[in-house]
Amino acid sequence: MAKLSDRDAVYAAADGWRQRCLLADGSVFGQTSLWTGEHAAELVRHFIDQPDEGKRSFEEKLKDQLEGASTEAIQLAAEMLWVMMLFPSNTKRERKIELVRTVWNWSGVPLTDAHHALDALDMGIGSGGIGYNNYRPFELQLIIRFTRAWKQLDRNEQVRLAGDAWAFVDWFDRLPDAPSRQLRHMLLHLLFPNDFERVASTNDKRRIDKAFGKLLQDVDIAPGDRGPSAIARDRRLRRIRTVLEAEHPGLALDFYETPDVKARWQDSSTKQDEPADQATLDSGPMSPSIGSHVWVIGAAESAARWLSFYEDGIIAIGWDELGDLQQYTDRSAMHAAIKRMYESERDPWNDSLACYQFCHGMTVGDAVYVKQGRDRILGYGRVQGGYEYDESRPDYRNIRRVEWIRRGNWTLPKIAHVPPKTLTDVTNFAAFVEFVREQIGEGAPTGEAPAPYDVDDVMRVAFLSRDAVEQILASVKRRKNLILQGPPGVGKSFLARKLAYALVGAEAPDNVQMIQFHQSYAYEDFIQGWRPNGHGGFVLRSGVFFEFCRRAQDHPGEPHVFIIDEINRGNLSKIFGELLLLIEADKRGPEYAIQLTYAESATDTFYIPDNVYVVGLMNTADRSLAMVDYALRRRFAFKTLQPAYDSPAFGHSLSERGVDDATISHIIDRVGAVNKEIIGDHKNLGPGFAIGHSYFCPTADVENPAEWYAAIVDEEIEPLLTEYWFDDAKSVERCLKILVG
Repeated sequence: MAKLSDRDAVYAAADGWRQRCLLADGSVFGQTSLWTGEHAAELVRHFIDQPDEGKRSFEEKLKDQLEGASTEAIQLAAEMLWVMMLFPSNTKRERKIELVRTVWNWSGVPLTDAHHALDALDMGIGSGGIGYNNYRPFELQLIIRFTRAWKQLDRNEQVRLAGDAWAFVDWFDRLPDAPSRQLRHMLLHLLFPNDFERVASTNDKRRIDKAFGKLLQDVDIAPGDRGPSAIARDRRLRRIRTVLEAEHPGLALDFYETPDVKARWQDSSTKQDEPADQATLDSGPMSPSIGSHVWVIGAAESAARWLSFYEDGIIAIGWDELGDLQQYTDRSAMHAAIKRMYESERDPWNDSLACYQFCHGMTVGDAVYVKQGRDRILGYGRVQGGYEYDESRPDYRNIRRVEWIRRGNWTLPKIAHVPPKTLTDVTNFAAFVEFVREQIGEGAPTGEAPAPYDVDDVMRVAFLSRDAVEQILASVKRRKNLILQGPPGVGKSFLARKLAYALVGAEAPDNVQMIQFHQSYAYEDFIQGWRPNGHGGFVLRSGVFFEFCRRAQDHPGEPHVFIIDEINRGNLSKIFGELLLLIEADKRGPEYAIQLTYAESATDTFYIPDNVYVVGLMNTADRSLAMVDYALRRRFAFKTLQPAYDSPAFGHSLSERGVDDATISHIIDRVGAVNKEIIGDHKNLGPGFAIGHSYFCPTADVENPAEWYAAIVDEEIEPLLTEYWFDDAKSVERCLKILVG
């Protein structure tokens, strides 16, 4: 059995939480009603929607984030932390209690050490590792989202899920980011200890699954349970335990505590020591958990080495005069050698740190991103090998092997800019990690099934009817190629990614890629071209669409969606070349393969697979539209998006962000009136120039709606109107009076 016999207090506490807080709206520590949808929504506003990216401690930032929250919401946050502390055994009892009590006391009501619920924090169930503490903000986000979603279910559905382990996890894993968080494993075991193992590490679950998978070869299990998803793996582990328990009759089997079972899946050569709560760089060679770190690395000035990194499957750093970095006993020795060899007058702190971390800090499975400057990411991969010193290379001899997963050109928001130094460990840089998870797909462990995504998910975030969403999806499925067009601010790029996930059937960023065309974009960027190799020569390199199609060819059963923003700004004939023929819906597949411009032989051919869909985005206010419309019309279906001020969901979304009813009505009435002026100007403007609703979709709570509205009109709408009527100041003045009157 998976349940530990000497941890009854922990399991009893978890069951009490289920009964009092999940199936009712009660409290762990008191008699008040804390676990409600209202209080969870309040935590969403204060914590999730107001991230603090500073370098202060978790508690310092949380205290500021909860400033102004209700007493009940603060106490709910403390009880959520109590739930999060039930499982981990590698955090001391005193530290757990201190954290929970400190947060609770912010509500103004003291919580003493003597409360019986705190006794459940004594021992824990299993180790959470360093990562669980380091990623505590993300784990807290998950339990907040879980609580809010759970409280939106009706009572009968809650009872059904609470009594059915596999129905519960199927529902739970649909929450954003749930399958990639350790808290998922912890909660499942605490709530259903006889169905889910006492394992809080996805990596350990994979190793157990791999080591004992042969036991299930002759076992009759559902085809879906043989797949790579987290749920399928959990089901297999449950069956594996059943088989092993038959081999050990009378023994309470545990994958960590049953010696011969533990030895069969744990490889002593790769086993990590039990992690402590804190680790420092200079304590000696680092031994982080496999795949636990995220790194950003430069590729020489202006990322000149990036393409050679990509082609060679490596990352590399310079400082070649140092020789093999493994000869230095510690970082201090590296530091002294750099200062001596390069005769540097400055203290080479960052240089020695980069060399030390590249040699000792990185480990197999770590995520690595190649940057250009501070604000661009060019590629993402996983470290595949240890440090090497390659004397055969002319320079950049310090290397590590990397499996490149994605190549692109992503612009980081200002809050996620990376330091200018060569190598940076950004594992705890929450803004960067959150951005790359959303835009590039990093974060979910390799092999985890992405969360399902369908029409209902699109409708939750887009101001469209179900019929409209289904019609758009039907169009792209039929034609393979779709243009979403509309005025500025109608949410074309936002909607495109959500529609892509619905088309894929899952929130799978690896199956979706977005680029932006511009006047200088060329065939060599998109398909193939000769590029400098960094050594004075040239090499034929594949473009972004070519590589995307190759990935789709390798996964024929999965839809892949390629999104092109500002598609009408590029010269399509120049960019697509001979592929203008192949993107047509009836020209897909290997039977239509052709030689490309740079093909080296008659057998060197290329085709666009049937599972690739192309979605272009077009701004109808762009005056260059007419020049490219005819090139697109024959190959793409067109769908026009309109401002959605009349949608009830628009007003509801503003209300959730704290905008009062009067301001909402003002926006709908006044912007609607201005749009009538724009649409009525058939000579200069028209429907394609209307002002979209996205200008008035805040990403955080609005504290002063009047000031917020005035700022948007002054900083965003007025410049747009001035551009529209650049030779008609009276029309601009008339519309501004409508907006502010």
